[in-house]
Amino acid sequence: MPPVSDETLLRYCQTVYDALAVSAKKNKEHGLLWEGKLVEFFSTCGISNAFYAKVFNTMYEIGSLRMLRRGARGVLTQVVLIKRPEAELLEGAHGLSESLTKPTEYDRLSQRVSSLEGRLQGIEVAKVIALHEQRLRALEAKASSKTKESADAS
Repeated sequence: MPPVSDETLLRYCQTVYDALAVSAKKNKEHGLLWEGKLVEFFSTCGISNAFYAKVFNTMYEIGSLRMLRRGARGVLTQVVLIKRPEAELLEGAHGLSESLTKPTEYDRLSQRVSSLEGRLQGIEVAKVIALHEQRLRALEAKASSKTKESADAS
């Protein structure tokens, strides 16, 4: 990806956010909700596709957007618009501006936790694991009973 200044990145983020806001719909639960094919949408914004990841990662990181559902074949992406990107938000974003002091271990850990929270997007990991374990036990029990039935029939 070509290097980009903070000012240019901010302009790209604002352009994308404003374009998303135009086609977003009001949602009772989430506020402004945009739904569609994000990569196709980005290509209509007049910004090189080389900046796609940088722009969206920055907006997720500074809290401008939150991905509600990641798109896939036949499934549209859903993005919640939270707040328009502004220079003050960008200044504090991880890896976007040079600071006079190095971030502490706590700062780096805090940033990683925030980033993970944004990526998990409301997924309750413990419940998901418990559900998978429950389903696995049920499959194992079913397979075991079929094996036993086959052995008894022989």
